[in-house]
Amino acid sequence: MSILAPALTSSITFYLFSSQPNKTDLIQKLVISFVLIALLSGLIIRKVIGTLMAPLQLVIDHISGMHTRQGHDRMLPDTLSGDLRQLGIALNSMVKEFDSQHQNLLVSQETYRIVAEFTAEVAYWREPGGTTRFISPNCLDLTGFHDEEFYAAPDLLDRIIHPVSRKKWDQHRHEPVEASGTREHIELIIVRKDGEKRWVSHLHHTVYNDQGDLLGMRGSFTDITLIRRMQAEMRYQRSFAEELINKAAVPIFVLDAAHRILVWNSAMQDLTGLTADEMIGSNRQWQPFYPGPRPVLADIILSGDEAQPAQLYGSIRLSQHVPGGLQSEGWYENINGRRCYLYFDAAPVYDGKDRKVAAIETLLDMTERKLAEEEQRILSWAVENNPNAIVITDPDGTIEYVNHKFCTLTGYSAAEAVGQNPRILKSGETPPDQYAELWRTITRGNSWHGEFHNKKKSGELYWESASISPIMDDQGKIIRFLAVNEDITHRKIYEAELLNNTEELLLKHSELNAMFSLVTIGKQEWEDTLDSIPEMVLMCDPAGGITRCNRAVTTFTGLFYNQILGLNCLELFISSGMEIISCDDIHGHMVSDGGARHFELLFNELKQVGTDNVRGSVVTIHETTEFRKMNTNLQKAYAELQQTQAQAFQQEKMASIGQLAAGVAHEINNPMGFISSNLTTMTKYMQRLKDFENAVIESVQKKGDLETVALLDEIRTKMRIDFILNDLHKLLEESLEGTGRVRGIVNDLKSFSHADEDQCKPFNINDCLDSTLNMARNEIRYVADVELDYDPQLPLLNCYPQKLSQVFMNLVVNAAHAIEGHGIIRVRTFNENGDIFIRISDTGKGIAPENLTRIFDPFFTTKEVGKGTGLGLSISYDIIKQHGGEITVESEVGIGTSFTVRLPLNHQVEG
Repeated sequence: MSILAPALTSSITFYLFSSQPNKTDLIQKLVISFVLIALLSGLIIRKVIGTLMAPLQLVIDHISGMHTRQGHDRMLPDTLSGDLRQLGIALNSMVKEFDSQHQNLLVSQETYRIVAEFTAEVAYWREPGGTTRFISPNCLDLTGFHDEEFYAAPDLLDRIIHPVSRKKWDQHRHEPVEASGTREHIELIIVRKDGEKRWVSHLHHTVYNDQGDLLGMRGSFTDITLIRRMQAEMRYQRSFAEELINKAAVPIFVLDAAHRILVWNSAMQDLTGLTADEMIGSNRQWQPFYPGPRPVLADIILSGDEAQPAQLYGSIRLSQHVPGGLQSEGWYENINGRRCYLYFDAAPVYDGKDRKVAAIETLLDMTERKLAEEEQRILSWAVENNPNAIVITDPDGTIEYVNHKFCTLTGYSAAEAVGQNPRILKSGETPPDQYAELWRTITRGNSWHGEFHNKKKSGELYWESASISPIMDDQGKIIRFLAVNEDITHRKIYEAELLNNTEELLLKHSELNAMFSLVTIGKQEWEDTLDSIPEMVLMCDPAGGITRCNRAVTTFTGLFYNQILGLNCLELFISSGMEIISCDDIHGHMVSDGGARHFELLFNELKQVGTDNVRGSVVTIHETTEFRKMNTNLQKAYAELQQTQAQAFQQEKMASIGQLAAGVAHEINNPMGFISSNLTTMTKYMQRLKDFENAVIESVQKKGDLETVALLDEIRTKMRIDFILNDLHKLLEESLEGTGRVRGIVNDLKSFSHADEDQCKPFNINDCLDSTLNMARNEIRYVADVELDYDPQLPLLNCYPQKLSQVFMNLVVNAAHAIEGHGIIRVRTFNENGDIFIRISDTGKGIAPENLTRIFDPFFTTKEVGKGTGLGLSISYDIIKQHGGEITVESEVGIGTSFTVRLPLNHQVEG
């Protein structure tokens, strides 16, 4: 090129200036010269650029084919110079770093693949557009789909989410990300290809590059179906155990190893008044039983302190059922405001490794049983030590029990008497008719009172006053007979001697007066005698000053004889701790020890010998504590016998009335059947006659016989046929309505007649009241108007309908009897807090306040003699108590009275 350029330049110069060309030739030569110059310039430029671009082209070709090279061939040669050499060094360094990173990436991918394939989790990688770039092959086990199906359908990963979990899935994918890029775990339901549902735990991680660009999302699913099932089963088992303990009728609480309350069941809440919400989690298990903190049995079991129980409990023993358990019982003064006798049984609870993790304690309220045992013991003592002979026989008259007095009176031991008939005491002196009357009376459920002239085991005759009564069970069946016999032999002897030997008695009285004079002379001997008796005896002057007393007085007061003389009699006993309840010139009543002991005072005038001048008085003080207790028990027993007898009488009366009602209902029902049938038939016949009349008139009109039609209309008007037919229709309707009302009354009579066959069943109280008001219509209709306010939504009550009808009948009839003139009786029913309320009010004369507390007592009545037995409200009260309810009364004199009956819906009525 360096030789060609000068040669080409010389040729052009020679060509242009070698001759004298004309203008045209000159132009042509110039054009040719320019072409040659351009060609020369192009060759020069190409040569220069080719020299300069050859290394750069080498670099470009090397980079373009780099992906086909391996190893060292990927490096640029080190023959380059200048800037290209620096570029080659940088490019070779970049290639080396890229190869190193690529190798690391391959290792990481292989590691990730191995981990993904051999882990229980299903891992996936999704690109920003939603395409599944990777999912571990074990997705088949969890989802039932192959990995190829996820690659082929990008939305399959979303479609396997169950619709129930779809909203949670969408929120989870788009929720704000933490700085780490990792979202919280969520639990979802997925649907396998075969339709099976499985629970999974999902976690995903959003991935960004160094420039903050979103590269994709890495996530994983873990199958937790078995865990969820186990959790559900554990929740069920725990809920079942808690419900089992909470619904247990026995009070139960459980403490954990830290002595905190884990369980406090509903029976425990009812017993103590402390709720589970305020007790669970606390360590106040002592609170219902003790005034301050102290261990309960469960605490002692958890602490394992063997010496502690003896220090805290007077009565404690090892459990008879559970090793390591403890039992205790005793009285507790303030359990939810009442005194209770409780039985505690505590036992340890161990886990699977035999570690003591809790203690359970159960309670048994034995208050009623203890009180019943106490009452039974008192009654047994009172009967056994009764001063009268007591005999109990079975319904056939065979002796089952005799008390101590019977044995001392008759000479027969208890072993000899039991199993015998009372006829072993017959002497032949009592008329047989008296025994027959006795047996008739008591077998009818009544009490018999009379006297017997009986014979002892020794053959000795004696007189006794007997009171024999039947003992009945809840159904009114006689199960025992009770006889209380008083020895009146001495009284009979005295009566006979008084009647036959009046003069002899007067003589003996004179002798007694003489003997009394001798007693005055020998007072010292009598004082010694008085000192030997347990009763306190004092001799006082007219002012009450003590002049003499026996040893019992000094023993009781703790004073010496000389210290007592001169003191006022009543003041002495007041200073000794006695309280005078009542006192007059004849007798008095004192108590001591806070009312626990009772004493009876008797004042006897002391006259001068041979005169009527009073020189003082003799005061005797006798302790009557045991006698009062025994008398109270006997009065209570007698009252119960009276009430039982009254109830039996009332039941017998109701049975008789029911039998009468059944007969009346039967006799009325028979004629009412054909009366109702005849009235119905007459209604049909009347309609046919009316249809016949219309047909006749219509037939005549159709024939055009106007004269006959006019005649028929005249006869019809004259005989008032239209009025008669209409009025006859109304009369038949009223008659049918009347027969319906009679049938209703008959049905009510039938129901009333089966009162003794009453069964417990669900019943509508409103219907019960309607039936009762229908029965009592004649008692009410002339004295009062009845206003009804029923709750139409009143639920059915499990009850004895006929017994409740008896209660409502008593209340309604009493209300009618209380009204003077004409008034109003209001009957209202309503449901409140799970109870049914029946309120029966009247505008009568009311009940005096002093009688309100006694109206439910047996035999108490405010009615005139002959108009009431005083048993209606007492029996009504017992019936309502049997249904678990209560009956209350409000009254104001001159305004009226309201009786309210509350009947609980959830009470289980006993037969």
